Amino acid sequence: MEDRFVIFTGTICSTYLNRMRDYAMRDLENETKKGKTNFLKFSKIVEKIYNENKIESLNFSYDEIRKIEEKNRIIFSLPFSGSGELLKVSPDTIDGLKLPVMRKEEEIIFSLKETEFKDEHEIKEELINLLTKINEICSFLKKEIENYNKDLANMLKEKSVELYEKISFRTW
Repeated sequence: MEDRFVIFTGTICSTYLNRMRDYAMRDLENETKKGKTNFLKFSKIVEKIYNENKIESLNFSYDEIRKIEEKNRIIFSLPFSGSGELLKVSPDTIDGLKLPVMRKEEEIIFSLKETEFKDEHEIKEELINLLTKINEICSFLKKEIENYNKDLANMLKEKSVELYEKISFRTW
């Protein structure tokens, strides 16, 4: 289980995606330095690099949220799928969510202090507000990730053709 951290307030999304794009380009260039190869094998290498560097969007399973009451705290467990690294990314155009969580494999665990709320209705309202904000941020990130994955595929395709031509000319 990962220690407590605050979600959606870390590295700015565009910075994170640019860094990931640079890693993919570095991987591609490193592969071309290995030397001569046939086009089919090189295409498989490019596909492998794409698969290693594409990002899966975050998807939370809101219908599977669990509530655990403990002393003066109410703890919620919210399962998710996709790239957990995105929990540490801050959206470019909307405010991040300053919600301290613990990450346990494929779920985040966060708590609300019962003493901060008058009744069950206020707790439910706060939870709905938090889940709405999480959904808003995930929707933004999903669009950014879809664009990133498309751009990555196109960029790798273009760069791989250029680099393969260089490899081919070196062998002449």
